[in-house]
Amino acid sequence: MVEAIVVTTGPGHGAILESQDFLRDLSVAGLLQPCPTWLGIACNGKAHSISRGSEAVSNVLIAGPLAEEPLVN
Repeated sequence: MVEAIVVTTGPGHGAILESQDFLRDLSVAGLLQPCPTWLGIACNGKAHSISRGSEAVSNVLIAGPLAEEPLVN
């Protein structure tokens, strides 16, 4: 039984899509969404962002620490 989980990934990125105008614009347009853990931006294994409609966006690439692939069950 797990009593607690501690996330030690660094600074909170929960508001990353609101932190920059271009990220906010892409989010409002539905081209970006936070990853399920709110630690980054949802993308697939090819670094394409995942839209709010859960589709890969082939002309928007996510790289670096904010690139978060969805967990596969």
